[in-house]
Amino acid sequence: LGIWDEFTKHRAAIRRSAWRDLIDQGPADDVKPNALAVDMSHAREISVSACWLEGESAHCEEVWAGPDEDAAVEWIVERAGRRITVAIDGSSPASALVPRLRARKVLVMQTTAGDMAKACGLLIGKAKPGRFSHADQDAVRDALEIARKYAIGSAGGWGWDRRDESVNIAPIVSVTLSLFGAEATKRTRTSGGATFV
Repeated sequence: LGIWDEFTKHRAAIRRSAWRDLIDQGPADDVKPNALAVDMSHAREISVSACWLEGESAHCEEVWAGPDEDAAVEWIVERAGRRITVAIDGSSPASALVPRLRARKVLVMQTTAGDMAKACGLLIGKAKPGRFSHADQDAVRDALEIARKYAIGSAGGWGWDRRDESVNIAPIVSVTLSLFGAEATKRTRTSGGATFV
């Protein structure tokens, strides 16, 4: 009879209009990101995102996507080297890449469910006052619009729900984790590269 429609209707964590207001070009191509993050869908589609910090603001973009794990590893190794943190959720299919990346000396941060709650809270916390920007990529926008939230703990924390195998939300997960990785390992830039602070 439609009496439950308002409860079953899906609402994106960030409204389309609000997401549109956060579009920006981001940094120049030669500026290295503060962190990368990797996620993988059930269908083994890989999404790699990057986050650049400037003061209290952050800009995130998907920077590589595809199904080829070998190509993804090589791309990450070449760009991240030993200085740029690469965040990967321990519950994601992408966690299979962790040993391969660590064997190549990449600085991998394997995150937990608690970290995912912090990452999602961080994304909303930066987006609401306009301290977050993105490149308006179709894959990220589409993933955000279909992604559902699931509760983590009992204090209001939540994460992106990846249980539905029919949808690919890896782009919004990797964007979210790249922001977390950047904030968790804030760096200052020096003439010799990035250093921890």
